[in-house]
Amino acid sequence: MTIAEDASTPAVLQVATGTTGTGTTASFSPPAGSLVVVTVVVAYASNSAGTTGASTPLSCADSLSNSYALGVFVNPYVPSGSFLFNTAIFTYYYASAPGSVTVTVTNSNTSSADLDVCARVLTGAAASQAGAATAALNGALTETSPQPSGSITTTTTGSWVYVAGGIGSYDGPVVLSGTTQIDYRTGLNRTLVAGRKTAATVTPGAVTVGWTTGFSEIPQWAALEILPPSSGGGYSSYPYGTPHSGSEGNTFTGTDTNANVGEPNALGVLPLGTPHGLA
Repeated sequence: MTIAEDASTPAVLQVATGTTGTGTTASFSPPAGSLVVVTVVVAYASNSAGTTGASTPLSCADSLSNSYALGVFVNPYVPSGSFLFNTAIFTYYYASAPGSVTVTVTNSNTSSADLDVCARVLTGAAASQAGAATAALNGALTETSPQPSGSITTTTTGSWVYVAGGIGSYDGPVVLSGTTQIDYRTGLNRTLVAGRKTAATVTPGAVTVGWTTGFSEIPQWAALEILPPSSGGGYSSYPYGTPHSGSEGNTFTGTDTNANVGEPNALGVLPLGTPHGLA
């Protein structure tokens, strides 16, 4: 199964400058077995208003009180002296269809700011995103890479990458080749952007995603890999001698008794000579 964006994906939310600290998407109905990815960018009206430190001021939950998991976040680059943005990417997996829901992002920092939220409904993604790659950039003019882009080292064939960030200027960033833009907005002398890697990962490794611009003041950038299900055909690895069964196709109900045989290979196929029974 390959990852794809589902038609239930709601429109991008762009909250005008305000001090409520929250933004709520339109209602949408994700199907069973879908992963919802939420990118969040906050651009503050004051150059010194952004939240710094080791934790994000942002949180995310749906209207059923399901808390979304924080995948990656980035706070302002403290030595720059300008704290313009807070950026984060969240995920939540719906094993069963929840019906109509909304997603609300809450910012504990209620300073006047623009807030953009992109909720993307994905089918074909893994229920657990443990081990997914992340990357982030706290930018400043004094840094060697003042562009709202960067490299993320993907880990899995078939994975996707989502990216979001902000730029402290109106300079009109240009999306890089290989990045598909989802959100673009200017205001408060800031630019807010979000997107994803256009193609699924073929060979895991370093890839550059994001935007470039002729003048980029104090950019911020965060990226999160989205993993597909494992390719093990529904089987997991068990110690020898452990009774176990698969979750797809035929069910293995025997016991591994030979220390040299009995473990399924990467395609979930048991080697010849393995004692087993098929249901």
